[in-house]
Order: sequence, then C-alpha cells, then structure tokens
Amino acid sequence: MAFIRHILYFRYWMWQKKTYIVAGLLLGNLFFLTLIAKSQSDQFLDIYLEPSVVKSTEVFDLGFYQILKKKKKANEIKVVNKSNQETIFSFYNTRSNSYFTNPKFFKSSVESQPVILMVDVHSSHSLGQQVFLIKENEVIHSGFIEFAADDYNFSSLSLYSHFEMKEDNIVITFEDIDIIDLVNEEIIKGSSLRYEIQEGIIKRVMN
Repeated sequence: MAFIRHILYFRYWMWQKKTYIVAGLLLGNLFFLTLIAKSQSDQFLDIYLEPSVVKSTEVFDLGFYQILKKKKKANEIKVVNKSNQETIFSFYNTRSNSYFTNPKFFKSSVESQPVILMVDVHSSHSLGQQVFLIKENEVIHSGFIEFAADDYNFSSLSLYSHFEMKEDNIVITFEDIDIIDLVNEEIIKGSSLRYEIQEGIIKRVMN
C-alpha cells in the first residue's frame, strides 16, 4: 500500500508540475503579447494617402476630415468636414518665396490618438516642416521644425521622422543621418535631434 501511495503522490506531483509549467508558459506568452501590443500602440506609423484631384486641388481623405492643398505651389492647407465641406481649419504659409508640398500623415493604432500631419515648406529645397495634430473635434498647429535632410536634394525631414507616445507627450526622433540646422547653418546628426509635443505644442528637447 505504501508503494501505491508513493506512485499516486509522484503522479500528483508531476501533474502539478506540468500545470505550473503550462500556466507559466501561458502567462509568459500573454505578457509578451501585451508588450508587443503596447509597443505597436505607442508607435505612429507613416500612412500613405493617394490624393484625388478636384479642379487642381489635391484632396487627402482622412475619413471624417479631408485635407485640401493646391496641386502646385500651394500656400494654404485646409481641413474640411467631409460631410458638409465646411472649413474647420486653415493655415496660410507666410514664408516668402516658399510653398507647401508633400504632406505626410502618421497614425497610431489607438483611435483616440491624433493623426499627425507634417507639411514640407519648400522653395528650391526644404525649409522645414509645419506640424499639425488632427483630432476628432479640433486641429492644432503644433509648430515648425526648421531642419532639412542633408541628402542629394535637401529633402523633407518627414521622410526620416519617427513618432512615439510616451505618457502624455508625443516624442519625435529622427534617423541617424546628416541633417541641416537651417537656423544656425550647420550640419548635425539626426539621432541628436529630439522634439516633444506637449499639450499640443512642439518643443525641442536637448539630449
């Protein structure tokens, strides 16, 4: 009888051990998947929108909103309500001898997060980026990033930008390329440049 009890105890111990191992694996996988989901939700991904053209105006469809920009050398960006075509936000470029081009959109998988719009201010080369936040009920002009990529044609820095949500702020970082500080007329590394959008306003953060 003692021998049988030992066998039964051993089987019960093995069953418990397997249960703990399976439970541990399940919890580990759940934690790992949670980290992945959180990482994905924190990121703003570049979304490409193919504009339709209506009477020389490019129309970018964001669902509830539409972004309107003239096809060539536009100096104004408009955000309109798609259902009634009412203009809810308009921004005019006042920089001399320059115009808007190449709007880029960045969106999080979290619906409550705003869509980030970067619009290149251009002349013969990029003069910097106007940054806007498009939320459900408002559009915020966050500010201006006065840098350009030091590539073959001084192109828009939006091509090398990354956005991430950290706590209540949107953090903007850049790839490790040479970029031009258009204010101080010097070249710095993109990895040394960092901005945060705090309460809708863009601010440079020194590393």
